[in-house]
Parts: sequence; C-alpha cells; structure tokens
Amino acid sequence: MTIRKRHAPQLNIEERSKNQFKELISSFGWQTYDINPDLGLDLRIEIVNEGVSTGQSFFVQLKGTQDSKKHLLSREKQYQYTFDSDDLSYLYQQSNPSYIILWDVNLRKGWYVSITDVIKHLNQTKPNWAKQKNVSIHIPVNQQLTPDNLTLIKNEIVEKALPSYLEREPLNLKVSLIFHNNDYGQNQYREFINYLETGKPFKLDKAMIQNIELSDWFIRLMGEKSLDGLQIKLGGSIPISLPPVRIEFSTSGKGAISIDYVELRDIQHGTKQAILSNEHQKIPYKFKFTFIWPQKEGSFNITIDLTGADAVEAAKAHDLMCLLAEGGELRIYNLMTNDVQTLAYQPNPSLRPKAHVKEFVNCLAKIQRLTGVFIQIPQNASFTNFDLENAKNILALIENGYYQTHTDKAVFFLPKDDVIILATSYVSGEYYELESIVDNVSRKILLTNIPLGKIKQVIKGRCDIPTKELNEWIASAAETDKLKVEFYDVDVTEESVKYAEPYDD
Repeated sequence: MTIRKRHAPQLNIEERSKNQFKELISSFGWQTYDINPDLGLDLRIEIVNEGVSTGQSFFVQLKGTQDSKKHLLSREKQYQYTFDSDDLSYLYQQSNPSYIILWDVNLRKGWYVSITDVIKHLNQTKPNWAKQKNVSIHIPVNQQLTPDNLTLIKNEIVEKALPSYLEREPLNLKVSLIFHNNDYGQNQYREFINYLETGKPFKLDKAMIQNIELSDWFIRLMGEKSLDGLQIKLGGSIPISLPPVRIEFSTSGKGAISIDYVELRDIQHGTKQAILSNEHQKIPYKFKFTFIWPQKEGSFNITIDLTGADAVEAAKAHDLMCLLAEGGELRIYNLMTNDVQTLAYQPNPSLRPKAHVKEFVNCLAKIQRLTGVFIQIPQNASFTNFDLENAKNILALIENGYYQTHTDKAVFFLPKDDVIILATSYVSGEYYELESIVDNVSRKILLTNIPLGKIKQVIKGRCDIPTKELNEWIASAAETDKLKVEFYDVDVTEESVKYAEPYDD
C-alpha cells in the first residue's frame, strides 16, 4: 500500500482541526476515538445519553482548512471540496453511518454531510463518478456542527437502529393516567373511553400522563430527555387483513347481485365496535362496514367508482344500484369458513339510475358480450341521443342481422359505381334507392370501433345535386374515390350479409 505524504503545514492544520472537533464533541457529552492507521477514516464517535452509551456510533472523515470561504459556492450556499473517489467508496462501504466534516481551524467551526447523501447526489448528477480519480462533493452551509444539528445526527442514527432493537426485544410501555376534573380533562376521558370501545384514534394530552415507564433499552437508546417531548397517539394501527368474502345483495322478487371476491381489512377495532373496509382493493366497489358487538348490529356504506370500467361491469353496477334503491338484504359469505353475516338495508329510491342511462349502458354491455370488444364507459357515463340510437342500431344488426331507421337528413360517401347508378336516371328532388354491399364495416360507439363485417346497405331518400356537377365528378374521379352526397327524408336499412339473400353483382 502506498502511504500518501502530507506537507507539514497541512499536517498541522489537520491536527488542530481534530483537536478542536474533539473538544466540541466532548462538550456535547460524546466520546471520540482515533482510528489508526488512517485509511480514510479519522475518528469514531460514540453517542452517549447523559453519561450512558447508546451503543451507537458513527465514523468521521475530517478535512481541515484555514479559510472555509475558499471552498464556498455562495450562489448555491454550499461548500465544495475535492475528494478521492476511492476514499468516498471506502466510506460508503462502512456498516456504521459515516460523515464528512469540513473544519475551519481559525473559526473553530465545522460543517457536515452524510456519506449517504454525498453518494446519492453523485449518482444522480455524475453516474460515472467512481471511475474518476477525484470528484467534488458539496456540504450545505446550513449543516453546521451546532448542538441542534448534532442532536439531529443522533436522532437520525438511533431511529434507524430502532427496528433492529425491536426485532430482538419488545418495547414495554406502562402509562399511568389521570383525567382532571375539569371540562378539558373530562373531554379527554370521554375520548379515551371512545378509543377503547371503538378504536377511533385520538391524541392523549401530556398533562393527562401521571407517570410513564419504558423498557431500559429504549431509555438507553433514546435518552431520558426524549420523554419530555413524548406524544402518545392512541389508535391508528396497521390494518389487519381478513379472509376474503363474497358479498351478495338481494331484493325479494327483484333478484340478486354478487361481488364475488372482496378483500376486507380491519381498519379500526375496539371492545364494542369494529370497522372493516376494502378501500385498498382495486375494484369499482368500495365497502365500509361498521359492526357493533353488544347490539349485534351492523351498517355499511358502498361507493361505486366506474372510472375505467367496461360496459359489462357498468351494467352490473346499475343493476346493483336498482337493488339498493328497492331495499333488501346484504349477505357476507366468508370464502374460507362459509360463515354468513346478514345485514338489512332500507330502500333508497335516489340511488336508482335514470332510465335512459341504464338503457344505454345495458345496450353497450350486450354489444360487448356479443362481440368481445371492450367498451369503456366515459366519465359520468355522458352520452348523446345519437350515441343511444347508434348503439341500438348496432345491437339490432348484431343480434338480428337487420335494422331500419329513418332520419330527416343524412350524409353518405358513395363509391363511384353507386354514383354512376344514381346518375343514369337522376332527377333532382326525386326519391332514389341505392343498394350496395360494403366489406369490413365498423361503427364507432363513443371511442370504440365495433367491427360488423360485410353489410348490405339500402338507402332511400331525396337528393339535390346539379346534373353537370354529378357528371363532371364521374368523369374526373378515380375508381376508389367517393362522393359526399346529402340525402333528405332518408330511410336506411342495413343487413348483415350472413342473414341476407345472396347478392348478385
């Protein structure tokens, strides 16, 4: 290993910076230990709470200077320091947290940055930094080694260590409470009883805590003074997953609707009440059940969100809303034990969807089932009368192979052969009938194209096109061109070729 040589003045600055830094750490009640030989780490700092070691420590790489302003990037409010890339990698590999400190020996002040923050920043801004011999790092000006910031360092380190302690030993908490005989104290008491009975979270005022005892290891790690700012929030525990259920709604004489797989979680639990919900589950139906044990009663709320749902799911949701509007029974079937919980629900006519909306969604659902084409329902199920008529015509064509409609005006794009037929006996204003077969027809419903295959189309209506213009178009048009023609008082008949009579070209 090649030992790097330092000039005497720099050695003097480093020694002074180390002594001054040790003095600061000692005044804070922590212990410092030299690391020899210096292979990229200068000191190990042991965190101590009121004379008792926490068992936690961190490493320091100290960089001394006589003038910190030479390193200051005033615009960015950061200090810049050039570092050996291998030294940074070595610091980052340590199991203990590591910090880089820039120390001004004339000001007797220092600024710190964690090696984790340094590497994170370099990976984002200079992904290939490790291949360079040297790299610049940045230390924020506001991260001066003050008592407050040393406390932040301590809290960050011990809080990261806390989960490993909890894995080895439980945290025991013994609290004695006193609820004062005044309005505020009695209100706290009522909220506390409500928490016990329902599990509803609430924050306990520190004034109600008469005495508190915590596990010795927690006090050693966090310190006695940590109890001064202790806050106790009761409730708000992690939701507990329950066995999956099937939920069925039924109304006498109106049928039943089933949501086959619902993942309920116990989100709030007390001695008298529990609340279950599947709000986390990605399905259109969100349930919230409230069960009251002593009365053996229960109630529920359901929210239906059809955003992104297809037509079949939307039709099912509308049928469910009709059952809810009528009133009936809800049954919860446990899919693992087959146990059943029954709840009655009262009629709520306001939940019934409007007739034309239900007709439209049912029509789309039938088309989706027959064609296999996914039809997405727009937000708020918004549609026009034209959308409804178009959907009904398409459904008739798919179900029956035939539909006929009448309209005051319609625009058609006629192929050249049909235009020639029209022109042979054309008299302006008279009724004409055109019959054609069109391959690979598709019709759009909302934003979805529905393929209909080969269609025989019959158009009967009046049109008004100057004869000269008609003949000029025929003379100049290519065989694949189409002419836009407006018909009035129009009857349109469309027939699927698989249902139609053989068509003779």
